[in-house]
Amino acid sequence: MSGPIGTRYSVVVSEPGKDLHDGISNLHIMAQQFPQLEDTYKLGPKEMVVQIQAATVSYPDLMQTSEKYKPNRQYPFVAGFEFAGVILAIGDQVTEFTRGDAIMGTTKSGTLTTHTVVEEHQCLRLPQGLSYEQGACWSMGYIPAYHALVERAQLTPNEDFVLINDAAGGMGYAAVQIAKLLGCKVIVTSGSDEKLSVLTDTAGADYVINYNKTPKFADIISEITGGAGVDVVFDSIGGLVLEESIKGAAFGARILIVGFSSGQRPNVSTDYILMKCLNIIGCRAFEYVNQIKDGVNNIQGPRINTLISWTNNGFLRPHISHSYPLTQTGAREAYHCLLSRKVIGRVAIRTGPLAQQIPYEIDEKEMKVDVSAL
Repeated sequence: MSGPIGTRYSVVVSEPGKDLHDGISNLHIMAQQFPQLEDTYKLGPKEMVVQIQAATVSYPDLMQTSEKYKPNRQYPFVAGFEFAGVILAIGDQVTEFTRGDAIMGTTKSGTLTTHTVVEEHQCLRLPQGLSYEQGACWSMGYIPAYHALVERAQLTPNEDFVLINDAAGGMGYAAVQIAKLLGCKVIVTSGSDEKLSVLTDTAGADYVINYNKTPKFADIISEITGGAGVDVVFDSIGGLVLEESIKGAAFGARILIVGFSSGQRPNVSTDYILMKCLNIIGCRAFEYVNQIKDGVNNIQGPRINTLISWTNNGFLRPHISHSYPLTQTGAREAYHCLLSRKVIGRVAIRTGPLAQQIPYEIDEKEMKVDVSAL
């Protein structure tokens, strides 16, 4: 491919805000000339240029807009971690893909844009039947959910009961699908009846609990399970929700800690852990690969192969409740949607031709972003 791609449009966080609302107001659309692929710019041997068709906004994206969360990065920067798109050019040592392939993947940053450069190892082929928006939502949902339920909890087919907290989140929704695929009975919690209805209708949840209406829900778990309790707890909330979940756990249950979105420390008595012989398990999918000997081959390879097979066979489908174009208004609305907890599953940003039907809103302030770092 010769010559410049042209103008690239990106969602840029110009500076950290005092809080999340202020941080969202610092989201701008920046236009810049994308580097030439010949003469002035040389792809690394394993690098690929991607025309991004869709990206997602996640809680880490939201947190990085505010100084309150002390993000360890330089401002301004192009936001986004996940993407799906089409390969425009490849380095001379890329072996798994070629120009024109539809792919999805994750990077350290810089996916809320129309074009970017990624490494081959960061990408997967877009599975059959997935839209670009669904592909952009795939990795950060299914990979952590699979790691927690299958690799850490060693969930077995037809195990009795699994409790999934905040099941309307992207990772929680993925966990429901995986647990159901393995034949488990699934209890889900959320703070919204609307979200719980979607979880039963589209993800197949068997039982629902609204923790805002019933904060003390351990007795409900006991009633559902006939007094036995749940075998596995998948928790991304912490605080009071985790406390009630542990009270409702069965003897020998596995308590999977995958996050702490409430920001509250749970007040869990070690008596419960001791008397019930509970297993408290921390779950970090990507770090797990780094720490295990030959983790790429022994953990990541089999994990990805299984998930892609399930996806190609139609068993796994990301749920996207909100989708916005790549404009300043669209980006800010997407972030506000996440902040106000309106999202069920994931929120997507359309960066491809569909988004381009709406004129870009270019911010006039000059923002210098190091393109080589993207």
